[in-house]
Amino acid sequence: MDSNRKKRASAWFYQTVYRDEAIQPRPEQRFESVPEEIRAMRALENGPEAWRLSREAIFIRQAQQMASYEDAYVYERDVVRYFPTYQSLTDRELRGYFTWRTKWRRGERQRTSLSYAFLYIYELLNQIGVQDPVEGYEKLRAFEKEYAVLDDGVCGYLKRWLWDYVVYYRLDPVLLADRPELAFDRQLAVLRDPEQSSDADLFQAALALSSYRLDRSKLYLLQPELVEAVTVRVLRRMDACYTEHRKQRFSEDCFGPQILSTTEMFQGAVFYDRLRRESFDYAVDALRTYQCREGIWTLWQPDAAPGRSKKLGDLIRTVDAVLREETGSGNAIQPGLSTKWIVKLIAGEIRDYLQEREEAEARRISFDFSKLSGIRFDASVTREKLIVDEETAEQEACPMPDEEEASYVPERPDCLLSDPEKRLLRSLLAGEDLSWVRAEGLLLSVLIDGINEKLFDSFDDTVIRFDAEPELIEDYVEELKEMVYA
Repeated sequence: MDSNRKKRASAWFYQTVYRDEAIQPRPEQRFESVPEEIRAMRALENGPEAWRLSREAIFIRQAQQMASYEDAYVYERDVVRYFPTYQSLTDRELRGYFTWRTKWRRGERQRTSLSYAFLYIYELLNQIGVQDPVEGYEKLRAFEKEYAVLDDGVCGYLKRWLWDYVVYYRLDPVLLADRPELAFDRQLAVLRDPEQSSDADLFQAALALSSYRLDRSKLYLLQPELVEAVTVRVLRRMDACYTEHRKQRFSEDCFGPQILSTTEMFQGAVFYDRLRRESFDYAVDALRTYQCREGIWTLWQPDAAPGRSKKLGDLIRTVDAVLREETGSGNAIQPGLSTKWIVKLIAGEIRDYLQEREEAEARRISFDFSKLSGIRFDASVTREKLIVDEETAEQEACPMPDEEEASYVPERPDCLLSDPEKRLLRSLLAGEDLSWVRAEGLLLSVLIDGINEKLFDSFDDTVIRFDAEPELIEDYVEELKEMVYA
């Protein structure tokens, strides 16, 4: 009896608990039909010729084939691929991309995975979906403006690639006119040839490129014509002395000479060099010229990042200091330079200018002694305006705010920086290794350009110099510490 009961229990167990069932595939493994266009595109990467083609060459062939393809596939997962191509995406991810691209082309502005955004940019850089380079440029600029509202993660890279795009496809350099590099070049070109520049242009160049803010000086605010006239005379005299005795221009001592360096077009992008230029020259402006010889790109450019020069600032500060001393106007300030021949040169130019002005006034003014008392009164008023209470040179260069404005706290410039940019500043301040930048798929040069651009309005200068290795400008280290560690 016990034996029969065990048999019945065993039969019930195997029939009830263990049943033969088909193994259900995971959702992502279930079969889905793939559109014929995508299957044909996949054949390009798996065909017999694929082994001898570069990744970029396969991408451009697939992109040309899929240039007008549209899809309507729901794929809501985030896609993370560094330097994405069609080949690196699964079929579902690829259909998700083409669906997003279809909507974007129809005017539906939706945020998507950064990999999709970069893939769209790569297409435009390679002339996919456009009739000519001009249309491609317009679409890239439009994407830069419209997608930045949704996600600014692509903006730093796209800004650099747009510059390369104009050069590579030989578009009008006026498209780059709003770039800070070209504004810097325009001022530097004036400073490099002072004899051929007007007084107004030369003085404005000095104001734009000098670390000493002469336009905030009390003496300049009250006697701008005097300060401007003396400043341009000194600049021209300094350039003549350097040319005669040092065989270089004074501007080269401040900003370095023109240098030739190799460069890479569309660095960090998936780009196929289909034009393969053997001999190519492109002048962005008078100071920047690209050359391509047998596929190797080089760039003639100033050996300085856009910004203000401390060496020029020291000279301009010395002009201000010696002017005050020679004219007896205003509170004395410490000159930026103590080199005897430079101080003597400045003093000589001041005296020559004052004598010339006095002689010119004497030739055209008839004396009316009845007005002498009024002239003395006006002179005393002007003198009183120039006298300040024991101000330091630094306080003059950057006046303290009025009491009514003392409660105003400006927005901290570091709030403009992204997390990777803040981390880079901390690493440079601490002298730490920067290998994490590449490990996270970022470009060091793009991070540095972003920091310099975002902090330019606050410092009126670049804060990181990038030659062989990135280096913080010493003058701004303490302020940067307060900014990133506060």
